[in-house]
Amino acid sequence: MATNREGLAGRASSAIETYRYRYPAILPNQIRLLRVAPGLFTSTLVLALKVVSLQKILDEEFEFQALSYAWGEDKAENIVQLSNLPSNESGSATQDTDFDVSIWKRSETFPIRQNPFHALRRIRLVDSYTWVWVDAICMDQSNDDEKSEQLQKMLKIYSSAYNVIAWLGEDDGAGSDVCRAIDLIPNILNLKTLDLMLRNRLPNQQEALQHWKAFGRLLQRSWFSRHWVIQEVACAWRLSVRVGEHILSWQDFADAIDLYSKNIDIIRALPGYGTQDDNGTGDHEVEESSAMALIEMSRNVFRREQDTRAMSRLMTLEMLVSTASGFAVTDLRDIVYALLYLANDRYQAAATRVSGRSQVLRADYSLHVVDIFINFVGHCLQRSGCLDVICRQWAMWPESRRDTTHEGRTLPTWIGVAVFAKTPTEALLHPMDNIVGTAQHRVYNASGEAKIHASISGSILQADGILLNLIYEVSDPIREGIVDDRCLRMLGWRGDVSEEVEENIWRTLVANRRSSGTIAPAWYRRACALALTMLEPNRHFDTTRLMTGNHLPSTVVEYASRVHKATSNRRVFHSTNNSLAWAGLLSESADSVVGLGPPNIKRHDMVCILFGCSVPVVLRQIVPRNNAELWSPDFPSTDVVLVGPCYVHGHMEEGLLMKQDTDRIRSKTVTLNLH
Repeated sequence: MATNREGLAGRASSAIETYRYRYPAILPNQIRLLRVAPGLFTSTLVLALKVVSLQKILDEEFEFQALSYAWGEDKAENIVQLSNLPSNESGSATQDTDFDVSIWKRSETFPIRQNPFHALRRIRLVDSYTWVWVDAICMDQSNDDEKSEQLQKMLKIYSSAYNVIAWLGEDDGAGSDVCRAIDLIPNILNLKTLDLMLRNRLPNQQEALQHWKAFGRLLQRSWFSRHWVIQEVACAWRLSVRVGEHILSWQDFADAIDLYSKNIDIIRALPGYGTQDDNGTGDHEVEESSAMALIEMSRNVFRREQDTRAMSRLMTLEMLVSTASGFAVTDLRDIVYALLYLANDRYQAAATRVSGRSQVLRADYSLHVVDIFINFVGHCLQRSGCLDVICRQWAMWPESRRDTTHEGRTLPTWIGVAVFAKTPTEALLHPMDNIVGTAQHRVYNASGEAKIHASISGSILQADGILLNLIYEVSDPIREGIVDDRCLRMLGWRGDVSEEVEENIWRTLVANRRSSGTIAPAWYRRACALALTMLEPNRHFDTTRLMTGNHLPSTVVEYASRVHKATSNRRVFHSTNNSLAWAGLLSESADSVVGLGPPNIKRHDMVCILFGCSVPVVLRQIVPRNNAELWSPDFPSTDVVLVGPCYVHGHMEEGLLMKQDTDRIRSKTVTLNLH
């Protein structure tokens, strides 16, 4: 049968005019399913689209699979034959050869990318039709209106499919590399065998090391870092993993990733693991990789009812977007839209009124990406009643700077960027410590119970707050775990180990928190004092040396580790309100305070507490070209840019606001225009 069909295809193709397939319109309550005709692996892919009602999909009248894959960076140059099935066509696979000829005569050439092309060739059966949903083909990608409409249905499509295929790609050509990785999975899942491998007790341990490395390389495939995969995996009723000709159970694969990640430090310590492979590739990070992030997110997005397809959403959109900031997208708009319909707060009543925003966020691919980002921030402000989202890095920007235009627009400073065009991949895996915490858990409470008062107009966020201090001295950025002598002196260290270490030193170095987010314990003072007796000859505090030093007390190691994380890529700053009455708008805080700020802070930047924001922020005045003076009483401009969140010793737990009565706070409140 397959051989005859292949010959038929060859005869028909010579009569087909080579032009692009064009999509007919579909109704809002319809989707398209793709029928893959049987054929040999190397034969032409013969595909046909059938329009069906979404309700029939939900009622399980059609059995189909859904494809989950990474789009890739290649162009759509792999040609398939694509046609439309009549609207009254049966959902079952037809064996009518005469009808096949008529379908062929109506088919047209259609180019697709390499990944879906290879996946469809692997999915195709030899002797029967198969039905599948593939976004690149089943949706008209050139029609923004259709994409906006169809996007809302993807959750239902993936949850209604009898199987979701996670396509990781073909074998990489290294011959046995994928086989090594797959052969390792049963050994990982056999806990007794795993224990022997981790203890270096196997007779063929060197071969086992190559399997470990191959498995690590498999987890670096682009599928794991794709935004859309989060939804596709989380929604799947049943999921299988395909790599070339290999088919794996998702449950087994996910458990293997879990166990691999849990034991990665032991694996790296195995004799011979640190040496390079024969092909020159070395070790790969995994504990903070997209593979582990995907596993965690897919388990936490929904709560499933037992033995049913019913699902309860567990995460807000802000949680989803901020957690997925390390995942990649082909279309920047999908940073928000790929997660929009997983959120549990899309239709909830607003927690607070933020003017200028619509009540319900909808996918609209006709919007500029900047407007989508702005709408997302407005949504978060409405739903959470909190400004913390402006302090998180979650967006992507295709230029090297936010003030470089993309499609005629620049990016407001209150939209946090996790990835610029030239951001290296390793920066995603090891980001600066997030001082603001997660959307689920605040670390600080600088603004106390002060209610957010904010509005968005165009690209300007207007918010109320209290100006604290002017920054007058900044250190160099702290790199590679070295807190230099100048930083220590700015914090108040005078080099005398006989004196008690002051709070502004030992608490600021760790941002007054443990790694868990709880308040730094009092014994950190003793650990800091001991660590300060171990400074380098140049008086620098080398956290890396203290973290890895042998025979050091565990308390010192813990403290140094926290200093390393809290200070990495930050600057120490001094701020003061001396001579800065600024028309009575500056708060009456201490004469001088110290803190940790982002690497781009400068002298004359202003520290501010915005109402509804859990951490202080650093702002920079926008100065007209004809006026170079900063924060002058003669020019009290409230047009500012957001530099970033900061730690200010003594101002992280609503201390300033608690000391003021309501009238005093009102008199010091400033309305700021964040550009």
